Amino acid sequence: MPRGVRAGSGSGGGPAARRSADADAAGGGGDPRPAKRARRGGATAGPATNPDPALGPGDGAGAGAPGPGGGGAGMEVDGAHPAGENGHGANGHAANGHAAHGERDRRELTAGGFYKDEYVRLLEQALHGLGFGDLADRLERESGVALHSAEAKAFSGGLLQGAWAECLDLLDRLEIRKPEDKQWAQFKILEEKFLESLESGDLPGGLECLRTELTAMDLAEPDAQRIHELAACVLCRTPAELYAKAGWRGTAAGSRAELLRQLQTIIPPTVMVPEGRLDALLHQALDDQINRCTYHNATSGVMSLLADHKCDESAIPSKEHQVLEAHSNEVWHLQFSHDGRRLATASLDGTAIIWEMDREGLFQTQHFLRDHDKCIAYLAWSPDDKYLATCSNDKTVILWHARTGEMMFQGVKHEEVVTSCAWLPGGTRFITGGLDKHVYQWDVKEGKASLCFKLSGCRINDLAVAKSGKWLFTSSNEKKFRLYRMDEPSLESERTFEESDSIISLCLSPDDRFLLVNLQNQKVHLWDFTNIDLGDFPTSPIARYSTDLERQGRYVVRSCFGGGSNTFVVSGCEDSQVYIWHKLKGHLLRKLKGHSGTVNAVSWNPRYPTLLASASDDHSVRIWSTETA
Repeated sequence: MPRGVRAGSGSGGGPAARRSADADAAGGGGDPRPAKRARRGGATAGPATNPDPALGPGDGAGAGAPGPGGGGAGMEVDGAHPAGENGHGANGHAANGHAAHGERDRRELTAGGFYKDEYVRLLEQALHGLGFGDLADRLERESGVALHSAEAKAFSGGLLQGAWAECLDLLDRLEIRKPEDKQWAQFKILEEKFLESLESGDLPGGLECLRTELTAMDLAEPDAQRIHELAACVLCRTPAELYAKAGWRGTAAGSRAELLRQLQTIIPPTVMVPEGRLDALLHQALDDQINRCTYHNATSGVMSLLADHKCDESAIPSKEHQVLEAHSNEVWHLQFSHDGRRLATASLDGTAIIWEMDREGLFQTQHFLRDHDKCIAYLAWSPDDKYLATCSNDKTVILWHARTGEMMFQGVKHEEVVTSCAWLPGGTRFITGGLDKHVYQWDVKEGKASLCFKLSGCRINDLAVAKSGKWLFTSSNEKKFRLYRMDEPSLESERTFEESDSIISLCLSPDDRFLLVNLQNQKVHLWDFTNIDLGDFPTSPIARYSTDLERQGRYVVRSCFGGGSNTFVVSGCEDSQVYIWHKLKGHLLRKLKGHSGTVNAVSWNPRYPTLLASASDDHSVRIWSTETA
């Protein structure tokens, strides 16, 4: 059943018209530093954060959490000797957390091979976090192992009480390794002091801090620029105006605790244990188990700590759950809505259908969309599922109101078949690509094309846009695909990526990290674009998936990502089967049999990962589920 232009018709053709021409009859004041400082985070306006009592007794009123949930600060092996109440560690080592080289080898280990003092510190912190402060204090007394060094306790307590001079004096005793980090910490403390002075109405105190302390620092950009921004804050008349202008949350909203979290990122963990460190280690262990689990397919839920996590093959959709047969001809494309409650299908019969899930989990027809004059090759939901765009061989795109089924407008600009479309961030604009080599940007409210780009190369058979709206991928019936920067005028900056065979379709992962490329030889390749924003571009696929079919294909077949964490790759095939692979391992996990014609497109439900849909030349759509769903 040839569609539009055949997949093998040469570089000038492109399969996106879906099949033969015969078918035409048919997502601190923040840290002002550049990227290298970004790891420290910034103080941003937001709800107050309850201080963590984990600093133990003697921290002073208002003791807060020492640093963000276990983030990037790794636990060091050398010299981790916390001080006891008498200023010495459990083995009589210095309270600053370091020991002579010969003493390190004598540190006591647990049965599992971990340093006992570090283990105890994590237990103390966890007990505080669970609300068992008395038990944590008892453990500290009996073990002689303090959760934090004496200097760390004094520093955090002073910071949370606004004892700025004391905190500045203690910076030299916190073993901060890099001079620029120490200077940054000093700047952040003085910034907090200045802003709190203005917040409390102490304008003279704020000006004194600004003139004699902040401006006296030898600062490089962008900290120097930040001082100019702070100086402008003296004109703020209300606290609300100050919060907005400075990008600061305010004392009552936990700015001191937030500052402590930022500063903790440069304090060695031997001096101050990162907040939530045990939780962070447990999450890392669970994430590793998930990554090792071939069949993991869950979107949420609490995992048990009492046994290793492992799913079996029953977690993968394999059972025919429902057959949808409302179309009168081949079904070329389909897509679940983002909320998973609706499914849109497009057909050679010139109609699109919106299906809605009922209380029994079955899909029922909601709207028949019939205003195209020829077959519909592609469709896409808006980010909020309010609209549905359909692309047709009649050279138009139609925007529909998904709830009512009403046509919002019909876009008539392309001079040839409209092959694909993609939504831009915000859901108020989308783009279309066609065999006329043009990309049009459409405005939902205006109901017309607002921009037009003429791209180089062959006719466009597919496109994909990153969620950020920054990157555009396009393909034609060539052995390469192209990448453009959407934030540059006229899409003039082009980068090409070579493939081993002609490309028939593309699919970008929901997190924008990976790109699936379906080839005419029935294979699917995975490209990694994780570091694209850093200027790091791949040169070859990182995974290759094969079907049972070894011959060149004739039709457009599409693939997609799926599963609870987009762990899987699923694709249709001209052999009438649905193939499911593990994304990174490349293992073939399932072959779903049931269709009697080419499987043209697949869609994995983003909300209910036990459901998978496939569209076929046999005029049907099949919904697949797990054995237990």
